[in-house]
Amino acid sequence: MEQQIRIPLFKPHLGEEELDQIRETFKSGWVGLGPKTAEFERLIAEYTGANHAICTNSCTSALHLALEVLGVSGKDVLLPSLTFVATAHAVLHAGGKPVWVDVDEETLCLSPDALRKKIGRNSACIVPVHYAGHPCEMDEILEIAEEKGIHVVEDAAQAFGAEYRGKKVGSLGSDMTCFSFHATKNITTGEGGAITTDSGELNTKLRQYRFLGADRDTWTRLKEARERYWHFICEDVGYKYYMNDIAAAIGIAQLQKLPVILERKTYLFNRYTEKLKAIPHLRVPTIHPHVKPSAYSYVIKCERRDELMAFLSEKGITTGVHYMPVHLQPAYKRYRKKLPVTEKIWQQILTLPLYYTLKEEEQDYIVEMIEEFYRHRQ
Repeated sequence: MEQQIRIPLFKPHLGEEELDQIRETFKSGWVGLGPKTAEFERLIAEYTGANHAICTNSCTSALHLALEVLGVSGKDVLLPSLTFVATAHAVLHAGGKPVWVDVDEETLCLSPDALRKKIGRNSACIVPVHYAGHPCEMDEILEIAEEKGIHVVEDAAQAFGAEYRGKKVGSLGSDMTCFSFHATKNITTGEGGAITTDSGELNTKLRQYRFLGADRDTWTRLKEARERYWHFICEDVGYKYYMNDIAAAIGIAQLQKLPVILERKTYLFNRYTEKLKAIPHLRVPTIHPHVKPSAYSYVIKCERRDELMAFLSEKGITTGVHYMPVHLQPAYKRYRKKLPVTEKIWQQILTLPLYYTLKEEEQDYIVEMIEEFYRHRQ
């Protein structure tokens, strides 16, 4: 393939459907937290099978809210280090202490065996991260949490649309599940997030905390008490973490596209595996038979990772590393602990381009260039 333009790592699938929803929102005159957000929340709850969905302005704020309402301040929160820094930042924002748990070398998800060894008297919550959209072993994690009497908040930033043992991520039995609708995700609102929960009590708390601690947001006040629409009671000091209707309008259109996005990305995911699995210098992703990943990203484990990245970049192919472990970041020096699997594996992982409009010939070109790199370096 003659490469004329750079192949990006991620690319949102946006079109006229999103513009139509935005136009409708503009015509309504209501662009803040309002009816579109409420509709998007209803659709998310319906899709995931959860009782409630609460939309936020990011997954970072969703994670912070979830940990805040559980009261983890001064307590230990167990999480993997192989994640975006936002997962750990949310722990610190909520006043918790991050306790790192090593990952499974095959799936790169939090290891239940490693988890058991890290739980102590001060443990308050587990935050499993569904790495690259592959669900963690939630049955074991939830069993451990129940035994120890601690909470579980799933970081499903990359797993919207994924399934575990026939159930959608978002309704697997944890206290709360947090999603991202960032520009790189399977569906996007530009920036945005959501929390799903089956708890009515948590639903109420989350809605208050995302709207500055007020008992009712502006849209709810207008619907319920127009004669005193200005009146609210601020029972707690909350945050301005709510989603607006412009973002929600985009999300509504995106959610309608999700089935075709998942189908296409899953096809491309499996196609990568078929074409790459014979190359001896790399390992393709492991997919457990009882899960259906979201096909958010395609992450290989490879030899001479940095050299391969540089070579592919020269050929017009964008790649990424997800992630440098959080415990190795300077901001987390005081929490640094040895994590043998994480520290070894992060130096081998490489994320390849995967998005809805990636063409087969572009994917073939990527595979061809990887083969060429290793062919000349044996």
